[in-house]
Amino acid sequence: MVTWRRMRARVAFLAVVLAVAVASPALAGDLSGCWSGGWCSQKTGHKGPLQAQFVRQDDSSYLVHFSGKFFKIMPFKYSVVLDVVEDGETVKLRGDSYLGRIFGWFHYEASATQSEFVANYSSCKDCGTFRLCRCTICTPATTCTTPAANCTEAAPAATAKPPVPTPAAE
Repeated sequence: MVTWRRMRARVAFLAVVLAVAVASPALAGDLSGCWSGGWCSQKTGHKGPLQAQFVRQDDSSYLVHFSGKFFKIMPFKYSVVLDVVEDGETVKLRGDSYLGRIFGWFHYEASATQSEFVANYSSCKDCGTFRLCRCTICTPATTCTTPAANCTEAAPAATAKPPVPTPAAE
């Protein structure tokens, strides 16, 4: 038989647990590591492979090293700091990078989960999408291999919302 004191102690314990759970925001996990997928320009339709190495700088930013190919043969590499705003299981990221006189400033708005990164980029000359999936294997040269099962090589040239991934068949 439960006494009044035990009942009060259990209720008080439950109240403390609930208060801590409500007060602590649900933070998405760390995005650090290798990512692989593709990019697609919405202006020109050009697309190509894209890899990224995410390095968490602190609780509010990532340094992301991108590498890919343009016109299937021209390699490119650059890095950008993306600022973080976490929202449940989705991480919102935002940043800017200057890619020299020819390409100018690029602005990025992105969202990421533990398995998918989708970014819209824009500049005075171009706009498009990056779509990456977390790699299962990283090589020392920061080249990602064996991307997650639902990855595609290049992001679609869609202007609407990105497609919703379908659950894997069991």
